[in-house]
Amino acid sequence: MADSGVLVTGANGFFGLHLLQQLQQLGVTPLKALVRAETMDGAWQRLKFAEQQYHLALEREDLEVVPCDLSLPDCGLVEQSRDHLLEGIDTLVNAGACVNFTASPEQLMRTNAGGTTQLLAMASTAGIRRFLQVSSLAVCNGFNLSDQHPVPEAPLNEQPKAGLSSYGQSKLAAEQSCYRFAAEGLGVSVLRLPYLLASGSSFALNPHGYLDVVLRAALRIGASFDDAFSLHALPVDLCARWVARMVLAPEAHLIVHVVSDPPVQWRDWIDAASALGEALRLDPMEQWYGRLRKAAAASRSPDLLAAIAFLSLETTHKRWMHVNAHRLSFDNPNLCSLVPKAAVPLQLSMEYRQAVLRKLAT
Repeated sequence: MADSGVLVTGANGFFGLHLLQQLQQLGVTPLKALVRAETMDGAWQRLKFAEQQYHLALEREDLEVVPCDLSLPDCGLVEQSRDHLLEGIDTLVNAGACVNFTASPEQLMRTNAGGTTQLLAMASTAGIRRFLQVSSLAVCNGFNLSDQHPVPEAPLNEQPKAGLSSYGQSKLAAEQSCYRFAAEGLGVSVLRLPYLLASGSSFALNPHGYLDVVLRAALRIGASFDDAFSLHALPVDLCARWVARMVLAPEAHLIVHVVSDPPVQWRDWIDAASALGEALRLDPMEQWYGRLRKAAAASRSPDLLAAIAFLSLETTHKRWMHVNAHRLSFDNPNLCSLVPKAAVPLQLSMEYRQAVLRKLAT
């Protein structure tokens, strides 16, 4: 095949950079990386900063970096850059997204949905063979899906309920654009990823992870809410490894749940903290939230203020753990057929959880 290269957007992001590394380790060449920046120098600087932040080192050979901005018209690319961008590219992996939980709904929709639609149009015009959309299990929040049955690997056509966050709405809108282009013949795969935990190799933390934010706050005040909250989650490097293998898979399914059961229980983190000598007092949610606010007001700690910023968003602190995606199981026969090892349930070890908590406590 003349065109065999891979283009990754959001290449300096938490997931995008790990994906680039995995693709390089699998020998994928050439690779093009889109980075949100105004200039080439700015794009390389942001990529280098991300490497330092996540403790990764990419190979520079056969890696081309292109500055862009998915929130701008034409993704911030001039016509010459657009024409060159997809030359030699067989597969486009759209990992670019706004994942900041304090971003406005307009910003999330503009970047996540609008940027995806623009990329789909560019890929379709250029005759790209495959378009892999990095989506999220957050699109399932707020849907009236029975927790007695796994969420199917199919488009979600129900109307969202109140539990769907602004981030979830933006990713759902991006999925809907994907389905329209798939119906017109573009080879689209939507990959619904779980919450991304710290890398299992370097233990680089998720800079925009709400679970990390709440865990850090609990460690700071020595107390946790008493709840049976659970969350489907994977270490970012393991998740990136699966997606990299799907990039090379000979077949493509429309939707794939990149997740392995069972979900991570909140109590597992509490037990890990106790094993480290960080016994956390268990309070009812309302009492714990009051304790958190009081501690934040007294200390003005950025860690505590970040937790309050998250917990005060759309879904209130009393019910943020209870949106139904946290209770549902997810069907993933497509993942299991593409990556057979994914059929093995992932168990996060006590050692892994303790290592993450040590990082959060520093």
